Amino acid sequence: MDASDELLQMATPSALLTLDGVIRSLNAAMAAQLGKPWERCAGHGFVDLLREDQCIAAEGLLTHGATTKRLAMRVLEFPGSGTATVVCLVEARAVTDASSGERLVWVH
Repeated sequence: MDASDELLQMATPSALLTLDGVIRSLNAAMAAQLGKPWERCAGHGFVDLLREDQCIAAEGLLTHGATTKRLAMRVLEFPGSGTATVVCLVEARAVTDASSGERLVWVH
């Protein structure tokens, strides 16, 4: 699959990460899901933006998404409004940036 702006133009939360888990780009819906402004997300590790108890599941998701040709899925908890959290099934898959040829992980 080719990574492009189309992946980030989806209405659902989407992000493109480097193979080591750093957020290269993301859409507003993903920034909102992470509970942080866009500027505090881009360039930071995806796992670093999650609650500590979500790190192992998120790391496994990214590792499988980066190293297999199949879709990887994990259930993760994100901050919600107030004290509530939002539980989501998150998917990750390897993609290639069409312009640079760089391998990335698409998280959505």
